[in-house]
Amino acid sequence: MKSKTSFLILLLLITAIIYTPAVFAQQGETNISKTEENDMVIYSLNLAQNSNIQAADFVLSYKGENLEFVEIKNGPLASAENTMVARNHVAEEKKIYCSYASLNPNENGGTILNVYFKKISNSSEQPVVGIEVKDQYNENNELMSEKLITGDLSVAAVETDKSINDSDAPSTALEASEENIPVQIDNINEETSENNNVNDMKSNTDTFSNQRMISAIVVGMILVLLIVVAVVVKKNKKNSKNS
Repeated sequence: MKSKTSFLILLLLITAIIYTPAVFAQQGETNISKTEENDMVIYSLNLAQNSNIQAADFVLSYKGENLEFVEIKNGPLASAENTMVARNHVAEEKKIYCSYASLNPNENGGTILNVYFKKISNSSEQPVVGIEVKDQYNENNELMSEKLITGDLSVAAVETDKSINDSDAPSTALEASEENIPVQIDNINEETSENNNVNDMKSNTDTFSNQRMISAIVVGMILVLLIVVAVVVKKNKKNSKNS
């Protein structure tokens, strides 16, 4: 009976170790969204909520036959407290370089910067923008090996030090994000933008509430099981003494 009890305790501990991180796990997610306004198209570089990305280098490349670069504007995350963003457009390379660093990664996610282009031709069937995520670090200054990149179908992930214009650089189409990432763009209809922000805030609030509820249930179940095991062990010890 004692061996069975020990095995049960070990099983519970393993379950707690395996399942609890799944609830609290935070995976770095970079997102590239697209918004069109008349003859303009805006690509936004975003971080998902709880991305846990404290620092990273990003490179956006674009096809000059489809897009004409206009300007870059910082998003809300670029001006957040204790945050630094450096960006540079190199016209000859058709690339935008961006470095992001924050002492306290934003839990709600949002937009780092917006890149404005003028549409030259329509080519929605193939990627016209490339995204390369270089080294990224979490809040513990640890290198994050797993890079999750989502976004619009006109964007593709490219290999290290490659561009969307390189014929020898295989690109991977991005998948849509599984969550509503709050994107903030200037010069978009204010009423529409306000409604989107309200919906994003509501979605974020609901997500956090669900996460807390699941976490509380898991922790509660583990505590109850541990108490039951402790009672059984105590009872077995008492029976052993009496015998």
